[in-house]
Amino acid sequence: VPGELLLGGSGISKGYLNREDLTKEKFIVNPFEEGKSKVLYKTGDLVQRNALGQIVFLGRVDDQVKIRGYRVE
Repeated sequence: VPGELLLGGSGISKGYLNREDLTKEKFIVNPFEEGKSKVLYKTGDLVQRNALGQIVFLGRVDDQVKIRGYRVE
């Protein structure tokens, strides 16, 4: 089943610096973490698992791409 890739863990930031609007959009509370307010980062990548359990990239959920670190619509 295709879905958006979410990343979490100790290496994930708490948000974007001075971008509260973008932070609220891309960083969500992890519904799978009990008792702690850990966050998940919504990458915008559309993925699914194949028969071997590997994650296969299908595209983007939006029309953004990154070129040399800059987001382009």
